[in-house]
Order: sequence, then structure tokens, then C-alpha cells
Amino acid sequence: MPVSFLCGIVLAETVVYENMEETIGFPVWWYIAPTIINTFLEKYDFSGKMIILFATSGGSGFGKAVENLKTSVAEDTVIKEGKVFRQAPNVAELEELAQM
Repeated sequence: MPVSFLCGIVLAETVVYENMEETIGFPVWWYIAPTIINTFLEKYDFSGKMIILFATSGGSGFGKAVENLKTSVAEDTVIKEGKVFRQAPNVAELEELAQM
């Protein structure tokens, strides 16, 4: 199954993600996702999708990221903790994460 990874989201333009695949990952900072991630999730329909969180910092965990993001998506959107990477993950590591 193809996987989409959003690692740097800029909302300066409207981007259409009509063909978004099953899994989306993004960094988590200071125990929550950056607020622009909430804005992105509210702008697009992720009903029935799975969002796997990953962090590129070994110093913090996911904290309240799942709880905070659930308010920005439909009830049937699954959000789960993935993995904290000590350095920037490569494509193979992200693909393995998507198989969770």
C-alpha cells in the first residue's frame, strides 16, 4: 500500500490532497504537534485514515499529541503514537513505521 509522509507542511497555498493514502506522519515537538498540524487536519478530510506520529527528537516523547490532535479530525480517524527517532529517519525507516 502506498504511503504519504508529510514532514514539512506549509499552508501558504491551498493544496489538494484528494488522493491521500492510508498513513501520514509528521514530527512532534515539545510533547504536542505544532499547531499548524491542527490547522492542516481541520482543512482536509481524514475520515477513515490513520495518522502515525513520529518525532525526530530523542529528548521528548509524544505527551498529549494524540489527545490534542483528535479534536481536529473526524471520530473515525485513527491517531496513534509511532516512534521517536534520534536522528532524521530515512525512507526505509518511515516505510517500516507505516506498517504499524
